[in-house]
Amino acid sequence: MKIAIDFDETIFYSKQKFIDFHNAKFKTKINYKKKEDEKIYDYLKIDYTEYINRFIIFSKTKYHEKIKPIEDSIEIIKKIKKENELYIITARNNLIKKETLFLLNKYFKNCFKKIIFLNYTNKKKDEKFEICKKIKIDLIIEDNLDNAYKCAENGIFVILLKNKNHNFQTKKKIKHKKIIIVKNWKEIEKQIKNIKIKMI
Repeated sequence: MKIAIDFDETIFYSKQKFIDFHNAKFKTKINYKKKEDEKIYDYLKIDYTEYINRFIIFSKTKYHEKIKPIEDSIEIIKKIKKENELYIITARNNLIKKETLFLLNKYFKNCFKKIIFLNYTNKKKDEKFEICKKIKIDLIIEDNLDNAYKCAENGIFVILLKNKNHNFQTKKKIKHKKIIIVKNWKEIEKQIKNIKIKMI
């Protein structure tokens, strides 16, 4: 089975380190808690382009180097790699490719067949669901609700991480036969097995 996996807040906790950096660099006092439908750049009262610029600066610092993988993700990704073809599909910018690959090689060396950077800016190129269709992904592990729905509507199974650390509207009822909601990587491992059975 071909499985795509998101990067930020799916296998790595990057948001809190970005906030720590932002508070130190820009003298802010952010205690960011996800609000329904609110993006972090809206919370910071900056536009998306400025947010990307600040994230790029963050990615060149020690704060970024100290990002840690999400609990159980290392062990489980190394297990599922044995029977599946794994890809990273991330919205991250090509300007932080080196720093992103540093973290992946540090914790997930040789786990992924390909790392795909969508290089999101205000002028978006391909979306995740489009890339998934191009490379014939069967399942994506994601934390973004919009991406989840678009992938599901295009016939791709979605495992959607839902807890206080993840980036989507927790109050919305999520109803789609292709979307499975989980709270952690142990549940992800279980659901991958269930999806494989459905595909037989």
